[in-house]
Amino acid sequence: MPPLSRRALLATMAAGAAGTSAGCSGWIDEPPANTNAPPELANRTVFAADGVTLPRVESLDSTADPSSADIAVYPADANVDSITDSLQAETVTAVVGADAQAALMEACVADGRSYGFARNSWGPETSVVAATPSGDRIDTHLFVGVNLPDDLLWAPDDALVTTGPECTLRQKSLDNSERFTEDIQPVSISRIRSVNDVGGFDRWDRVPATRHAGGAGYVVDITGSMFADPASKHASNYRSDQIRLVTHADGQVESASLGTGGVPAEDLRTDDRSKHSDGVVEQTVTPESDAARQSFTACQRAAITSEPIEEQFSYTTNGRFRWRKPGLFDDDLWHHHTPGRAVWYPRW
Repeated sequence: MPPLSRRALLATMAAGAAGTSAGCSGWIDEPPANTNAPPELANRTVFAADGVTLPRVESLDSTADPSSADIAVYPADANVDSITDSLQAETVTAVVGADAQAALMEACVADGRSYGFARNSWGPETSVVAATPSGDRIDTHLFVGVNLPDDLLWAPDDALVTTGPECTLRQKSLDNSERFTEDIQPVSISRIRSVNDVGGFDRWDRVPATRHAGGAGYVVDITGSMFADPASKHASNYRSDQIRLVTHADGQVESASLGTGGVPAEDLRTDDRSKHSDGVVEQTVTPESDAARQSFTACQRAAITSEPIEEQFSYTTNGRFRWRKPGLFDDDLWHHHTPGRAVWYPRW
């Protein structure tokens, strides 16, 4: 099935969050409310298209040329050709406002390189997305729960991150299936990032694929990290409590492996409830030390064989993050799930 047009995407996906203010690009003097957020474009050069208003930061430089910027920021209703030109100039490109993901998807189609999205749908909580040109592919970033314009500095700044957290798989070998050959190639990397009221999380999906006369195969690499306060927007007594990574594949799961990172392996308890015959990979990591309850990482690798891949392939996945606050009688739990259909478009 070919990639959907922007009109079709808008017709089938949920509406996005409220857009940025209309009119010319500019600055606002109010400082961002999220003082615990990641670094905010310090010492970066930024192109802000008409319709984008950024909070004023002394160490941030502006430019009128997106090709000379560290990052270019466009409103969701910008001309898609402008967004595509920014990608083809090899500039990290962010889109903000309602239906930002639809605009970025259309620009990725027009660019012509391999790309993918860890979640092919969006809602009001996804109002900032970004794309990073990387050779013959485009990597994507989805920011969840971003408040505009207060968070419109840390989210684009975070899009300049090109590598995720370190995580060591317990099983190093990829797969024993003859369908996985040496010509397997990266398709794209797609990320879902959020800072919420109790902590934050960072999910990275990396997908290489191969195809041959007898079918095709791809590898789903998912890494999830979670953080407790002070990564959250406000002071919090919640602690990191669990990461559950679940993948439902249409093809045959040939192998699956679980890994951990951020803290010593003995500080984490793992549970694997995968059912390869049903195409399900479900793995859970739970912290068992104070250091791990502050922050830890879990990763999953699944090798999947499928029918021949032409223009796209997909699977259903969910990274489930849980925080816990001890109570006198009952503990209070805070959940953030990232469900959706991950879709990838290789350009062979």
